Amino acid sequence: MAYKIFTNLVDKSHWNRLIFGFTCTFLNLNPFMKTFNSPTEKQEYYAKRRNRGLRAAGLGAFVLGLGFTLQYILYVNGLSFNSIMYGMTLVGGGLIFYAAVEILG
Repeated sequence: MAYKIFTNLVDKSHWNRLIFGFTCTFLNLNPFMKTFNSPTEKQEYYAKRRNRGLRAAGLGAFVLGLGFTLQYILYVNGLSFNSIMYGMTLVGGGLIFYAAVEILG
């Protein structure tokens, strides 16, 4: 019995089945998977996503830069800059994250 327990602890296929062999039935991700009829359709779809992602990344970088500039101006003038600092960073970071999802797919 101890030998069986020990071999199960060292058997990598057992752990692979245990960790990676489960199926997530409550999520059922198959309906969300995009299917393509041709390779050109797939290329066009991902080209549009990359283009959308690059535009979102550019807009996010612009929002972050604008937020930094406004924050600096408000700081130099001795005004409160917390809303600009956190708000613009949140929006810009969110756009960059969305862009990463669109580009990396």
